[in-house]
Formats: sequence, structure tokens, C-alpha cells
Amino acid sequence: MRPWGRMAKIYGMYQFALSPFEQKAFGGYGKEMRNLGRKAFEYWWALLAIPALYYIRDYGMKQEEKRLRKNPADFICKPMRQVYSASYNLTLHVVVRRLSTNANIEWNSRKVRQTFVDYFKKWDHVVVESSSMIAPKQSGMLFTSAGVVQFRSIISNINGPVQTQFRPRDHLGLAVSCQKCARVNDLNSVGKDRTHHTFFEMLGNWSFNGTMSKQAVCNHVWQLLTKIYSIDEQRLHVTYFGGDQQLGLDADEECKRIWLDVVGVQQCRLLTGNAEENFWSIGETGPCGPCTEIHVQLPDGTLSELWNVVFMEYYKHEDGSLQKLPATHVDTGMGLERLCAVLQNEDSAYGTDLFKPLIDSCQQLTGSPPYEGRFGVDDVTGFDSSCRIIVDHARMCTFAIADGLQPGHQEAGHVLRKIIRRALYHVSLLGEPRPGLFPKLCSAVVDLYADTYPQLQSSRRLINQVLLEEEKRFSTTLTKAKARFDRMQEPIDSKAMFLFYNTYGLPMEMVQNLAERRGLPFDLHQFEQQLQEQRRRSLTTKQKQRLRAALLQLELPPIFHKLHSSDSIGLSSIVTLFEKWNETADNECSFNYRKTFLDNHDRYP
Repeated sequence: MRPWGRMAKIYGMYQFALSPFEQKAFGGYGKEMRNLGRKAFEYWWALLAIPALYYIRDYGMKQEEKRLRKNPADFICKPMRQVYSASYNLTLHVVVRRLSTNANIEWNSRKVRQTFVDYFKKWDHVVVESSSMIAPKQSGMLFTSAGVVQFRSIISNINGPVQTQFRPRDHLGLAVSCQKCARVNDLNSVGKDRTHHTFFEMLGNWSFNGTMSKQAVCNHVWQLLTKIYSIDEQRLHVTYFGGDQQLGLDADEECKRIWLDVVGVQQCRLLTGNAEENFWSIGETGPCGPCTEIHVQLPDGTLSELWNVVFMEYYKHEDGSLQKLPATHVDTGMGLERLCAVLQNEDSAYGTDLFKPLIDSCQQLTGSPPYEGRFGVDDVTGFDSSCRIIVDHARMCTFAIADGLQPGHQEAGHVLRKIIRRALYHVSLLGEPRPGLFPKLCSAVVDLYADTYPQLQSSRRLINQVLLEEEKRFSTTLTKAKARFDRMQEPIDSKAMFLFYNTYGLPMEMVQNLAERRGLPFDLHQFEQQLQEQRRRSLTTKQKQRLRAALLQLELPPIFHKLHSSDSIGLSSIVTLFEKWNETADNECSFNYRKTFLDNHDRYP
């Protein structure tokens, strides 16, 4: 046996022998002490480097004394001593920092992500790479908001096998993935609370066509959380579907029995939920079914959803009726950021290794005060919330641009531009704005995720160019907006204030800041009303063409065929139909909606 092999064996015996002593001597901190010892053993070369550096410094100081005896010119020897001391202290700091970081974070994000994939891969799940964060056009979505989106063509088709990019549907029984996702519905809440993020990674596993039973799925969920990730069972609470009279569905007694009798969850930690909380569907129509959720108890006593497991047993039709599917699909999803916060004992994801390096970079680049992790009224200066907004939006922009999205005036491009400008505004709040600061932070995002997503490295230059150009564009727009605002005469109503958001693309916080600087009241409720009205009015040319194409599928009188080349239908009528059309699954115009529209608008040529 080689020397280091014997050392490892002795070290393992030491670990085994020390465990009973640790629990008594260290009062519950034995695990942390053992991890620290393990990391110190792994980085033995660093521990040897410390005495070596000390010897080098001591040798340098002795050489300095010899030179002083020969030549008392202190102006030569003193700088040498400072260089030796500085080198020693800096290297020592780096080594100790490296050791402490690896020792404290037992479950770093990379390990958490890989452990999830490896666990289900061991149980014959096909590992599927993350699809683009930009949702396909036929999905009716701007961004991929969940891991199931890339499997939608599989679970939504109930008429037979379809070909996918992975394998034929009949052969894809089990799958596991870590999907890049984006949600922008609550953009103004991002950075203000502990839960909302624009970009996140969703860990998920799927079973198609009844490949895996409910019991097996629940067992895997519980085993992974409690045995692999070592989360205390007393912190976990489970909810299941308790039935709904309106849907005509009884409680999911099978799921309840599995959790109580098979998995062994205590009755006091098993709760029922209504249809709003424990019945999930992809859209207004399509596969749906009851779900069971695993919640974790946070240090403050509140419960936070950790893992959602959906049993797609029904198909929902346009009239709201439910049809039993011949086989059950299982869709599960768990946010990586939230799981890392639990495993790393942080009160939010912003304290994990997914955000903390970026927050440190943001603080160094902007020169702002150190991040203190304050939320709400405790964040008096607003520095912490601004830092969280900048870091969160940097992740979102980096991945979106790497996936091919460009800032623009419509759809997803418009959302990206709005996010970039919101981040640039908060950069200006942290210190003197400097060109290129936000692109540098996005470059730090590339460094953080390059090992997991190699395509970020090849897109680094593109990301930097797009952000620099958008930064210049926003600077020009902001100058024009401020000049116009200064020329406006009081009183300035909510419609005039909304102009700066809608026309100039200023973030809502900046519009509010402009109003406060002039001493003007800012009515958030009226602002939201203006925003909803604008969304109702916006209808692009491309959407009109798609709407006309849907109408022309009907057997219309000849006079209605002019729709494809004219704007003869009033805009308000088109908007009314489009709103209802957009509510249906896959953006397919409902026959009833189309017929009602034509019956009520026969006066148009």
C-alpha cells in the first residue's frame, strides 16, 4: 500500500473512532468539526505551504539583517521586508479562506445539482439537458417557466406516439433534468423579498404513461430529501389534494395512504389542500391533476414550499369538464436556489453560493457598503435590496442573451430590455454610475456558471456587447426623459407619469423617484391601472395576422375573406376576441368564441 493510501486508511479509522467522542465533547458540533478535519486533510498541501512561507519570510528577514550590518541604508532593506510580509500575509489569507469556504459549505450548489441528477439516473431516468430559457413560439409563453415545458408535446398529445428531440414518446418513460427557467410576473417583488427571482433552475423528474407508480414517486422524494440530502424529517410537512366539489373530485385518499402507511409521515405533519393549492394544470385546457407538496419549516417557524409533485390523471376541456386519462403522467419540480438555502442553513437564496459571490462582486464594483442581508423596513438605506435586484437581473440577462434573446420592443425582447434598465437604475443608486459596470457583473455570472453551462463562456463577448450597447441607449433615453420631465408644467397626472414608463421605458422605481423629486404624489394603484389598459390595447401586426388566420378557418361568408388584407374589424373588437383567444391552451382560437364574435359583429364589411 502506498504511503498516502495508509494515511487515508488511518484517517478513516480516526474518523470512525472519533464519532462517539464528538457527540459528547462538542455538543452537537461534531459533524462540523469532522468536516473541517476532512477538508484540512484534503488540502494538506496548503497546510504544508504555511510553514514554507513562514520560512521564506524568516529567511528574508535574516538576509535583511545581514545587509543592514554591511550597509545601514534602511531605505533599501525596509521595502524588502514589507514585500516579504505582504506576500506571506496575502498567501496565508487565501489558503485559510479556501479551507474555511470548502469546510463550511458541505452542500455547494454544484453538488446539490449533480446529486439530484445522479440519484434519478441510478433509477433508470434519462438525463435530459436543459432546453432554452426562451420558450418556443407555439407554447404561447415568453419564457420557460417550468421544467415540464419542454415535455409539453409529450403529455399534451393523447392521440398516439409523437417524435421528440429525445426519443419516441412510447420509449421515453422516465426523465430527469435541471431546467433554466424565468418568471417575470412579479418583477417588482424581486429583490424586495426572500423568494422571488427572475431566473432560477428547476430540478425535476418525470414519469410518462404510468411508468412509475405514485408510491414509488413519493418514496423517491422522501428518500432523497431525508437520506441523501439529510434534511431533518421533523422540518418537513406534506400537503395533498383534499377534494373539490366544483370540480366533482374526491380527496386523493391513495396519496394520503402512501404518505402515512408506506413512507411513514406523521399524521400531524400531513395537511390537506384545496384545488387552488393542490390541483395543477398546464393551462386553461390540457393535462391536469392533483398534486402533493413538500414544505420545509424555516428557522422563523414559517413553511416554504420545497418540492411539488403533480399526478396528471385528467384532461381538462374548454367547457371545464375533466376526462380521465388512460395513463398517469407525473411531473415534479423543485427550485435549486430554495433547496440550496435549506441545505446551507440560509434564510434566503441570496446567502447561498449561487448569489453570495455575485453580491461580493457587486459590492466591490460599485463601492457600496457591505451587504447585510436586510429586508423590508430593516433595509433603511435600500442598499441591500438594490444589490439583490442587480445580482438577480444580472443572472437573468446573462442566460437570456446566451440563449439568443436580444433587447427589443416586443414580447420577450421588451421584457429583457425592461429588466436591464431596472438593473442599471439600481446600479446608479449604489454609487457613482460608471459605464460598463453592469456588463462586468454579468461577466462574473459567466465565471460562476461556466462549468455547469459551457455555452456561457462562448457567449461572453456577445453578452458584453449587447449590454454595453443597451447601456448607451438607456443613457441617451434617460437624458431625453429628464429633459422632458423638467419642461412639464404642474399638475402632472398619472397618465403623464405613465408616459415615461411606456414611451421612454423607464423602470417604475425611476418614475416614482422622478415624481418624488418634484414633490408630486405617486399613485401606484393608478399606475397599475394604466399598465393594464396598455396591455389590453397592445396588439401587434403579427398577432393580428394570426388572429385573422384563425378566423378564416371557419366557413365564413365571402365578405369576411377581406379580413386577411384589411383592418375592417374595429380594434376594440379584435382586442376583445384576442383576450379570450389568448386564454385558451396553445393559442388556438375557440370555436365558440369565434362564432360569438361573428354573430355580434355582422355589420363589419
